[in-house]
Order: sequence, then structure tokens, then C-alpha cells
Amino acid sequence: MAFVGAKFAKLEASEVEAIVFLSEMADHYIEDPASILTEGQELEFVLLREDHKGWKASIRAVAEAKARKALEKIEEGQVLNAKVKELHNRGVILEAKKFSIWVPLSEISWQWIDHPGDEVSLGQMVEVKILRIECQGDWLKDHRARNARAVASIRECSPRPESEIIPVAFSVMPFMLWAAVRAPINCDPVSLYVLEELVNGQSLDDVVQITGLTESAIDGIKECLSTEGLLRSGEVSNSGHDLVAAIDLARELQEEPVKGRFASAAPLEKRLLAVDKGEGRRKYPSGWARPPFDRRRETVFSRAADDELPEVMVERLVPEELQPLIRKLKENKRISVFLRKDGKRSWEPVYIDVSKDWFFEGLWRLFDVAFGAPYRPAPMRDCCSTFLMIQCVYRGESDATQEKVLYEPNTRTLWKLKSDSYGGKKNRLRVHKVSGRKFPETLNVAKEMGSSDSIDCIVQLEPESWCVVRGN
Repeated sequence: MAFVGAKFAKLEASEVEAIVFLSEMADHYIEDPASILTEGQELEFVLLREDHKGWKASIRAVAEAKARKALEKIEEGQVLNAKVKELHNRGVILEAKKFSIWVPLSEISWQWIDHPGDEVSLGQMVEVKILRIECQGDWLKDHRARNARAVASIRECSPRPESEIIPVAFSVMPFMLWAAVRAPINCDPVSLYVLEELVNGQSLDDVVQITGLTESAIDGIKECLSTEGLLRSGEVSNSGHDLVAAIDLARELQEEPVKGRFASAAPLEKRLLAVDKGEGRRKYPSGWARPPFDRRRETVFSRAADDELPEVMVERLVPEELQPLIRKLKENKRISVFLRKDGKRSWEPVYIDVSKDWFFEGLWRLFDVAFGAPYRPAPMRDCCSTFLMIQCVYRGESDATQEKVLYEPNTRTLWKLKSDSYGGKKNRLRVHKVSGRKFPETLNVAKEMGSSDSIDCIVQLEPESWCVVRGN
């Protein structure tokens, strides 16, 4: 330190001279540089910029420079040991060598916690897994960009506990895998039949005897097949043989189509169901409203064809001995493989075993609790976003006390729409009334909701209507 003045200080190091102004001397406000600096003092500094008057430097940016240099050696997925430095409502700050680590509240534990102090304490050494590195640009000029840090997870360093499984009703779309030949537009079914017979060794005279077609009709068919390049000089061409081979392949699938069910509102890994898998043996009550589904997903799925058909569908639904056939059909340019409706109904109700954490995380994300203390999992990235609910009038001990609540029939829990549901885009909900002839005979609630199994012992519920609530 060469000079300490009232508004600035002058630094010298080998061949470099630089000026440090008050704002770059410390992280806190200082009125007099002499209160923290003395002439002859040795210290580290960072060169910020050079102008016509010389170099400008910073002492307060040294920690940021060291943190950024240390973070250059850190990679995503790396596991480190760090000390708990600060506890905040939304997470914890850890200290690791020359940089800080931020652990959000949702990444501290696999269980729900209200505050970091429920799981960790100041000074505690913890193991963390690096999720990402945050280093903003232009930090030499902008003080606000001097917050380089790693974002990490404590819970990722231990296996996630297995979630309990619960049955939940979903609406599924029955479908079958179908194949159709892309025949020339001018070739009708009779022409294709004649072509097949020719490929199978029959002569045109044989075809006349088998079908009873007139000579003029046969001549018209010959002309059509020749025009399309399927006959040449009265003989079946290579294109004709290929077309008949495609017809045989498609017919093989049509005789024994692969069937399945698509649960559009279920978890991703549960959306494709085999018909004979035994899922959904529990009977859905007659007269209840249609269980949750996602119309957009159903539309996209039903339009899939050929290369757009998900390979996972072939692996899950097609018997192993038929998988080579399906792949040959998809590869054949003369064949279109697509999905078509199976059965008279466009949907049917099915109970599917899903993760309790996945289902309840969706409830907590979209609703506030109306009564009791239902199960609450640790935050998850993926969760249920569509719920079939019963809108009810909740009456307290006095008839004068009433409130509209939502009863979730799968878990027998009571909820109400979040107060900010319609305020911001993040929490916006869509609520639609749906038809249903009947309600549950008795509106019971789960034991964790209160001291009794029957809500009639605690409050009075009057069902008004079924409704579907969808999140973003």
C-alpha cells in the first residue's frame, strides 16, 4: 500500500500501480480508508480496468476472484464435503475451501421439512453433490454479479427412500396397433386381389374362373396394374412382388393386432398399459365422473404413425416373438403402421398403482389443505397435475359456518383452491365441472385427516358437483 487518502488509496506491485476507491475497499460501508488500510500494508487486489489515468483496482473483489478460480476445477455431479455456514428460510449456505455452496430447501432432505434447521445445524460437516455452477459475467464492472457459487444437493448423496404405492383411478384410451398397405391410388381391392393371385402362381384364366370376372374387367385390371408398374409384359414386376409381400405383412398384424391402453394423466412410466397385465382389476364405481385424462396427450398419441410410434410401446406391449414383425412393418415404405380405436368406448376407467409421493406432491402444489394434516412428501420435479374432485359445502359445528371445499376420492382428503390460484401464471389452475350421476355413499376421510374415519363425526359435507382441476 503506497498511499492512503481520504477518498482513495494507491497500490503498487512490481511494475503495476493502481487506484482503489472507497466502494472497492470492503464489502461494508467505510467512511475513512485509514480505518482499514495503512501505508506499507501488504494485501491482495484485483485489477478492474485501465483508462487514460491508469489502472483501477478492487480489494473487495479478491474473494470473488478466488471463488471463480476454485470453481473452475469443480464439475457437475462432483461430491464434496462442506461446512454449514448460514441457515436461511429457503436453504443453507455451505463453506467449501474458497467458494460458497447454496443448497435450496428442497434439496436438503428426501422428507418434507419446514426449515433447514430441522435437518442440519451450524458448523456441521455435510456431503453434497454439485448440481450446477453459477458464475455471472461482467463481474469486474458490476458488483451485483459478484456472487459466484455452486448449487448443490445434500439429499442426492443418499438413496431416495421408496415411496408407498397407492391405487388411483385414471381414464385410459383403448387402442390397437394397425397396419395398412400404401397401395397405388388407382388400385382398388379387386385389382390387389388379382395381383396377389398372380404372385401366388395363378394365371389370369385361373383368376377368371375363381372370381367370375369378365374379360373386359380383367383387361381393365391388367391395364391398371401395368400403368402402376406392377405388371410388365403380363408378368408381375418386382414392385408388384414387393407390394404383395407388404400386404401379407400387414395382414399378419391385422389377424392378431397388438392392443393396449393409454393413460394420459398417469406418470410417464405408467401411461402405456397392456390389456392383459391385470392392472385396474379394482372396479370403478358406476355413476362416478370420468377419471382424469389429458386430451392434448391423447390427441398427440393417437396421431402417431410409422417412425413416430414410440419404441417403448413396442418393447412394453408387443410380445417378444412379434417385435421383429412390428419393426419390419415400420421399416417397410409400402406400409403405414398406426393406432386405431379399440372397442366401442373411447375411454374406460382403470385403477393404476402410482407413487404416493408423486400424487400428493401434485395436491400440495395446486391446493391448500382444508382440514387435517395429510401426508406431505419432499418437493419433486415431476408430479400429478390433473385431479378429479368433488366440490362440497363444508359445515362446521354451527350451520352458520360453511365453506366450499374439494374432496379427493382416491386419498379421502379435503382441499381448497390456493388463494393465488388465479393470480399469477405459475399457480394458475383450470377448473371444469364434469358430469357424474352419483357421489360416494359416505364421504370418509383418511385417518391422518382427523381423529375419526368418518367425516360425519367431525364436520358435515354436502356434495355439490364433480369437477376436474388441472395445473399448468
